[in-house]
Amino acid sequence: MEFLETLSPLQIEPNGEVCPEVLAWALGSGESQVISIAARLGVARAVLDDLEARRCAKSMNIRVIGSLGVVVKAKQMGLIPKAKPIIERLRLVGLYLNDAIVNRALEQAGEK
Repeated sequence: MEFLETLSPLQIEPNGEVCPEVLAWALGSGESQVISIAARLGVARAVLDDLEARRCAKSMNIRVIGSLGVVVKAKQMGLIPKAKPIIERLRLVGLYLNDAIVNRALEQAGEK
C-alpha cells in the first residue's frame, strides 16, 4: 500500500455510500464502490474488468480501463520492463483473459 500512496495521480478512498444509479445494476460490492467513488470524485478513469460494471460506468459517463489496459500503459510509459509476465500472473490468480485479447495487448505493449 505504501508504494501505491507514493504515486501522485493515485488517491486511495475509503468505502462509502453506493450511488443509487449503481445499486440498480446489482454489481459486486467492489465494482459498486469503484464506480460510486469515481462518480463522486469525478475521476478521469476507473479500473474495471467486469463487463457489466464497465457498462454501468459508461452509462454514467465514467471512462474505464481494464487491468490489461493498465499493464499495457505501464509498459508504454516505461514503468515496467515487460507486460507478458504480469499478464500471465493475472491469469494465474484468476482473471479470465481470452487469448485474442492477450495477444492484442501484447502487440500494443510491443511484445509481439
